[in-house]
Amino acid sequence: MNSERLQFTTDDGLALHYKTWNVQGASKALVLLHRGHEHADRWDTVVPSLAMPDTAIYAWEARGHGQSPGRRGHAAGFMEYVRDLDTFFHHLQKMHGLVPERTVVVAHSVGAVIAATWVHDFAPRIAGLVLATPALEVNLIVPGALTSIRAMQKLKSDATIKSYVRGSWLTRDLSAAATYDADKTISKDISAKILVDLFDSAQRVISDAEVIDRPLLLFSAGADKVVKKHAIDALYTNYGCEQKRISRSKARDMPFSTIYAAMRSAEPSNASQSAASPISRRLDWRPI
Repeated sequence: MNSERLQFTTDDGLALHYKTWNVQGASKALVLLHRGHEHADRWDTVVPSLAMPDTAIYAWEARGHGQSPGRRGHAAGFMEYVRDLDTFFHHLQKMHGLVPERTVVVAHSVGAVIAATWVHDFAPRIAGLVLATPALEVNLIVPGALTSIRAMQKLKSDATIKSYVRGSWLTRDLSAAATYDADKTISKDISAKILVDLFDSAQRVISDAEVIDRPLLLFSAGADKVVKKHAIDALYTNYGCEQKRISRSKARDMPFSTIYAAMRSAEPSNASQSAASPISRRLDWRPI
């Protein structure tokens, strides 16, 4: 499956990168958002395994990540990522004919918080939202770390934090962990302001999640060392759309083979058998 690397222009004039697969003739779309620190090429091993020949796939690359310009791990604030995503979505509509009602957004970790905030604040009429281990509350390891980072950010507005995350924290697959650790395009930097804004934005979305009406498939990893599970549970509890499902595992993170399998068979946990699946039926990935 061949990919193409393209660009779109943000409201402040940056040319951000994204990758595409299967665009020509596709009737549905999948928009992919990577983890924090990562980049669009991380999807290269995932996309070929997706049996979705009639689905256009678009993987964005956030500012300050991968080949997209900008200081590594930095932005003017977390909401700049959210506005970039809205601009990206409108670009896909204009340039590729993307239809929101035929589009599912799949987002991972920090990308999942960006996606959730976008859906909350901008209310796009997408077919569904898949959030994999959303970084709604990051495990900062040291007690009181967030308070200290807030103070640091006030003293030095452009302060940078180095991520502690390594491959073995994300997967028990030794080969996948080694690939992560060897990837020089993955930056360990994250802005102190972004880290604080990430937490605050997540808390805002969780507290007001009852207004979100897009179907949701949510993934939580029981052995996750990076993301705190209670925040994921809170989002699910508060989430307003009745078409929602949460999938919990004992993994350190959610492999996308597992996520794809669940997407193909997803039914909302609180819906009747006749109700539409929040994800699979809306993209016709399997007969109902």
